[in-house]
Amino acid sequence: MILYCSKAARSPIGFFICTGVFFVLVTFSVPVVCADPFLNVDFNTTTSPTELGPPAFSSFVISGTPVTEAVGYSTSPTITSGETTITLSSSGTTLRSFDGHNPSDSGGFTFGELYRDYVTTSGQNAILQIQVSGLNPNTDYRFTFYAYNPLSSVGITNRFTNTTGGVQPSTSGTIIEDWTASISSNEQFALTMDAVADGSGVVTFAEAPLANPPYQTVRLNGLQIAVPEPSVFALVIVGISGLLAVRRRVN
Repeated sequence: MILYCSKAARSPIGFFICTGVFFVLVTFSVPVVCADPFLNVDFNTTTSPTELGPPAFSSFVISGTPVTEAVGYSTSPTITSGETTITLSSSGTTLRSFDGHNPSDSGGFTFGELYRDYVTTSGQNAILQIQVSGLNPNTDYRFTFYAYNPLSSVGITNRFTNTTGGVQPSTSGTIIEDWTASISSNEQFALTMDAVADGSGVVTFAEAPLANPPYQTVRLNGLQIAVPEPSVFALVIVGISGLLAVRRRVN
């Protein structure tokens, strides 16, 4: 059993221990282990600031001249950090970026620079394709996507689909933009999904608009990538299993 969280939390845990005659239920509270992102990416224009956090983000500039012009790429744009590379492409053949100049940090909301700008597709209903390569093959990763348009007067639904091959822990999820709502937390327009890298160390997602009215474009402010860690509970169970195995051998 593995527990994850986005904020510090504690979870009550219970399990049975065999004393030899009776089974005793033991309960206790353990901290839920949070996965710390090893890569944070903020999609920017050439003039918009990069999110300083914490945590600090890396800038991925998607822009033409002027900054709101659609950009055609002969090869898909990439950003590389260490061995990990993020590649973006669009079924509409071009990408563009916008800077909405808001929202601003306030109280518990500290991701103003992240939410103010975004990358989008050029062409209505086009799909944004996100590829992450250079990961460890057949390893579980946790992805957090941010999707919000500060310039919009129409709420849309951004649907993220895990298109990586093989059996996946998360298949799809949505971020519903409510342009009338004030932002009060960093996770207000965020979605977290797990994915297992394929045999080549690659994970792929597709982001598409689900809107009313139709013919909209997706938005992506940024993303984070983390490696989930086993909880204390999982380690305790492993330890108990080892002790029981030793006891059986002794008996």
